[in-house]
Amino acid sequence: ERAISLNPYKLTYYDSLGVYYVKKGFCEKAIPIYKQIFHMKPDYPRIAEKLTDAYKPHIKSLIAQDELNNAESLLNEIQSMPHLEDNYLRKLKTLIYGKRGQWEDVIKESEQILLAKSDDIDAYQNIATAYYVMKKYDDAKKVLEKILQLSSNNHSANDLLQEINNIIENADN
Repeated sequence: ERAISLNPYKLTYYDSLGVYYVKKGFCEKAIPIYKQIFHMKPDYPRIAEKLTDAYKPHIKSLIAQDELNNAESLLNEIQSMPHLEDNYLRKLKTLIYGKRGQWEDVIKESEQILLAKSDDIDAYQNIATAYYVMKKYDDAKKVLEKILQLSSNNHSANDLLQEINNIIENADN
């Protein structure tokens, strides 16, 4: 902070302070520091990624507190920055959509995750859960079977598959 006050145009000082804050778990302090760098020099090395990494715990906290509009707004802000696609951001979006009951959007985001990482169990689990909630049991079963191919000991997939089988069996009786 002192180095910045002496030379407010030296971006490496801001960067070092932001890194320090993130390492200490003070992401809320790192965000304005990284935003300042981003506004001064948007092509500063990895600044969009550093800002994104500082935002992630804050967004996750907003989702947990059901502040979904604020979380989505921040997600949209950081996704508009020039940086590599980040599946973690997509996963945060699926949490928001799931809490809102926007199951089609959960499926769409999860499918985008799978395009980047075809063995992402969480993405498959989100799709299966969405189909289950939408009472599309056959679709859910197909996805759950895929999960079990990838991870035969996946308890949540086994439990949901058993629950769906019970629903189908009881509906037939």
